[in-house]
Amino acid sequence: MNEKTTADLEHLRGLIDGTDQQLLHLLRKRLDLVAQVGTVKHAAGLPIYAPQREAAMLAKRRDEAKKWA
Repeated sequence: MNEKTTADLEHLRGLIDGTDQQLLHLLRKRLDLVAQVGTVKHAAGLPIYAPQREAAMLAKRRDEAKKWA
C-alpha cells in the first residue's frame, strides 16, 4: 500500500468510527425515550407491551429501509 491509500483508509475509518458513535448516541436516546413511554404507560395503568404498535412500527421501518436500498 502506498501513503495515499493508507491516508485514505485512515480517513474513511475515522468517518466510520464517528458514524458508529452517532449511532450509539441515537440508540441511547431511543432507549431513554422508550423508558419514558413505559413510565407514562405505567402511571396511566396501560399495558407496557403493545404488539400492534410494535408490528406497525417494524413494518414502517422495513418500508423506509427499502427506500434506501
